[in-house]
Amino acid sequence: MIQCSILVLPPPPSAPKPVGARPPRQFFALDRFASELATALGTQVLIIEGELDQAPADGFILVLGGDLAGWRDDPALSSRCVPLGATLGDAFRVVSALGMPAAVTSEGYLEWQQGLGVSGLVTDAEVARAAGLTLGPSRGSASMIEADGPLPATLASYLQRWPSNPQASS
Repeated sequence: MIQCSILVLPPPPSAPKPVGARPPRQFFALDRFASELATALGTQVLIIEGELDQAPADGFILVLGGDLAGWRDDPALSSRCVPLGATLGDAFRVVSALGMPAAVTSEGYLEWQQGLGVSGLVTDAEVARAAGLTLGPSRGSASMIEADGPLPATLASYLQRWPSNPQASS
């Protein structure tokens, strides 16, 4: 069984504090995303608001916020992380260069929030083909997924095919 959690990293101390802004968990509808992903995976998806060292030691970590370049030095960690809300360029870069399983672009996540199907999910092309997903534009080994299904269900289908699937500890 796949273990998966969502980690909401705090903004850097230098980040501006918008007046009247909703907390990230509420703004990004993370409880709804976690619920839909949990249904698709058949397991619980935890939401952790904190630092990377607070994430579970096993399973995939969907990460909202933070500096993606800093994970380059830890392949074991980057092979478990799926950035949420990445720019399109960063999404292709982290999948093909850093070995992250997938990345969800900010545009794709916003489209999911609005109920507009799947776009913005960047994956390893070979694994996506094995999962039966339709590939779109590619860069290197990474491809954008083109599908009409819900983002959490498509992501779950893909993660279940990831070759180094970080299974939950028994």
